[in-house]
Amino acid sequence: MHYQYNSQQLRALLTLHRTPHLSTRALCRLLKASDTPEAIASLSAAELFALKITPDTQLALRRGCDQRLIDQDIATIEKLDIQLLSLNSEHYPELLKQISNPPPLLYVRGNVDLLNQPQLGMVGSRRTSRQGCENAFQFSREFARAGFTINSGLALGVDTECHRGALAAEGKTVAVLGTGVDITYPVRNRSLFNDIVNTDNGA
Repeated sequence: MHYQYNSQQLRALLTLHRTPHLSTRALCRLLKASDTPEAIASLSAAELFALKITPDTQLALRRGCDQRLIDQDIATIEKLDIQLLSLNSEHYPELLKQISNPPPLLYVRGNVDLLNQPQLGMVGSRRTSRQGCENAFQFSREFARAGFTINSGLALGVDTECHRGALAAEGKTVAVLGTGVDITYPVRNRSLFNDIVNTDNGA
């Protein structure tokens, strides 16, 4: 299922994300304190101070950022059908909210609903033996058949086999990318990445 902000909310979130000097922790506090992302712009200096937003950061918030950058971001989001989830979105993974410093925004391609389903994280060496790859594939396939969504990092080696095992079982799998969802890395896993995002069973 596709969840999307309206154009004003999307622009407000992207502007916040690109605001200089605004830390992830500060952005999380702002999102939690506001009903909508664009409402943050109307917070008073006193309200921002109460949220531990420093004067320098308050000034950066007032100035915003180069909107040409936001236009580029929106173009990429529309081209790749990316969904943006903020920390206060009902579709943001509940367990991820519980870590000490959760990412304030998630960029997602594929089935967002998988993020709140029972998951099993499976990761391992990029340089592994043939037996290690086979073990990762077999374990992942059986766990996927048992109903777990397999969560891994799309890296070479064990991660690749975990995703492949889940897909072989026609199960569900989520790839967490350090490069962003607009860049497939490693390049040799582009086909695997496309298989994951182009099915209702992947994200």
